[in-house]
Amino acid sequence: TELYTSAEPHYIGDRIDNSNTINTYTTSVYTPIEHEWLLSNTGSVPWIDRKMVFVNSNGVRVRANSNILSVPITLPGEQVSIKVQLDPRHFDCISECIWEMVDNQGNNCFPGSSHLFKVIVDSQFGPEFKS
Repeated sequence: TELYTSAEPHYIGDRIDNSNTINTYTTSVYTPIEHEWLLSNTGSVPWIDRKMVFVNSNGVRVRANSNILSVPITLPGEQVSIKVQLDPRHFDCISECIWEMVDNQGNNCFPGSSHLFKVIVDSQFGPEFKS
């Protein structure tokens, strides 16, 4: 579990806890992975009209099935699961995918929190990954 403590949130009283401890994946260059964030609203602000945005999608080889993911309405004390498919597209490389939670005006709800939403995909050629 990783609590948001890096900087002041955009909204006073907003807090988040990421319960997923996996954010690094090693995979074949041919095999997409599915990442899941388990996010708890531990603050006092309801999450309404929020999205997860893949902010560096143009700077990495990995592609997501969507660069913008809707965050369901999440009241204080509730947990939400958000999933994304990430495809290495046959590239042998390490991609650090940075996501942000934004409101309906595009404001980063948790500035300085890229470590909470970062996903690293290490896609490799190699005998252990042959199908």
